[in-house]
Parts: sequence; C-alpha cells; structure tokens
Amino acid sequence: MSSPSTLPLHLRVHFTHAFLQFVADTEGIDLLHVKGPALHPDLLQRDADGQPVARSSTDADVLVRPQDARRFLKSLEARGCMMHTSFATGSPFEHAATMWSEHLGYADIHRFFPGIGTGPEQAFDDLWTRRETIEVAHRPIAVPSVLDQRLLILLHAARSGVPDNSDKRRAWDEATDDQRSAVRARAHDLKAEVALAAAIGELDRHRLSSSYSLWDQFSRHSQHSRIAEWAARLRAAPTPLGKLAVATRALRVNADRLALELGHRPTRQELRAAYVARFRRAARELLGRDSGER
Repeated sequence: MSSPSTLPLHLRVHFTHAFLQFVADTEGIDLLHVKGPALHPDLLQRDADGQPVARSSTDADVLVRPQDARRFLKSLEARGCMMHTSFATGSPFEHAATMWSEHLGYADIHRFFPGIGTGPEQAFDDLWTRRETIEVAHRPIAVPSVLDQRLLILLHAARSGVPDNSDKRRAWDEATDDQRSAVRARAHDLKAEVALAAAIGELDRHRLSSSYSLWDQFSRHSQHSRIAEWAARLRAAPTPLGKLAVATRALRVNADRLALELGHRPTRQELRAAYVARFRRAARELLGRDSGER
C-alpha cells in the first residue's frame, strides 16, 4: 500500500472531508461529518489561554444515510479508493468501513453510530433534521447539531476503555447543568442511555440491560479478553437470529485484520494457521478463566 501525499496530516484530513462531500453531492447521498475538523469549537480542548485547540485526527469520519452506505462505498471505489476494512470486519460493532486513498489517506464511513438504540435509518433521520452547515476546505458540509455532537463524542468516549478521557471531560465534566440535562434528554430520544452511562460513570445503574456487559467491556476493560467480548456481544444481540450471527462470526478469522498484519492478502495456508492460532488462544483464555486467572 503506497503512502499518501506529503501534505501535512491535518490538511489531508480536511481535504478528505471535502472529497467525501463532493462524492456525496455528485451521487445525491446524505452525509453527516463527525469529529475531527467537523467538531464544534465548544467541544474542543482549550490551551492555557482558553483558545480552542484543533482536534488531532488521522482520518475523516462521516455518517452516511444507512440505505446508501454500500452505494457510497462503491462510488468511492469508482474514484480510486480501496476498502481497507469492511463493515463486517472493521469493528466489533460492525458500524464502519475504512476506505483508503493513496492521495488523501483514510476515511471511516459509518452506517450507524454505536450506542444509539433507535434503528439506523430512524437515527440518521433524527440527526439529519437537526443538522447544521459549516465549511471545511472551502466546501459546505453537514454536521450534527452541537447538542448531538456532544452526545456523539460521549458515545465514542464510552468505547475508549479510558473512563476519564479528554472528550468526556470536555463534553460532560465541563458542561453546564442545563447542557447535561439536554444530553440526557437527547440520549433518551435516541435510546442511547446505556452507552451514555458508560461514558459518564453511571453504567452500574443499567445492570439489567442486555447491553450492560458489552459497554462494561469497552468502557472499563480496555484489555478485556476476546472470549469476554464475544460473550458480551452475544448477550447484547437483540434477537435469536442476531445471536446466531454473532456466534458464527466469533468462529471466523478476521481476514481484513490479518491482511493488515501481514501486509498482503492472506494465503490459504496463512488463513489455516490463523484459525489454529485463534482456537488455541480461545482455549487458553477459557482455561485461564477456569483456573481463576481472570
């Protein structure tokens, strides 16, 4: 995989946002830009003089209308981008695919935002109707409302494994009482109360939730075992069919991730070796659990 252009990283990220918007405009696809240069100044960290510090990003993050997600990916591929990881292999939540451009670098294309419990289409419509417009790299882009941005970065913080990270401090600890109340109300609207609780240290209030274990793993146990993660994902799946899908995926090697480690698409022999290693690792984790190591 070749290196992107020699432009400074922050400029490449800005240009990537503009490029993604150009493609969306050309194809008639709705796109919300999140995090990075799309983040509202009120949610940025401050320097010693109280001035906003530009957010450091290594890629561009966008949320696409779910029904158009695959069409958007194909439109990017038609313009020279390559899929780095797919929705199925990109993360435990299967929410985003990562695209690569040799000129611009990486872009994460989200089809939903982890932690929001309303259906992906309904959630996108809800966020879209409250959107605002800013300019990045001299191109108008749509961004969530400031309130929605505050909630979204808290939901993102809940997956960090660091209970007191900088996003949580800025979006919650430094917020006013009215802002916090508004975030709680918005989380209620979007059925995001459990993930929000994970971000702000109130997760134990939701022990009876089916997604409690999942958010416990990601918000408080950054070094959790894969067995624990898969067990939590199984409990969180809302339907029997969903649970079956999780169980099936648990047995598979993530070929995209393996390709990243190897630097090339894995051969059959390398895949077989990865499957053997996967089952051995699972056995060690299970034995460690049985012997009280975890």
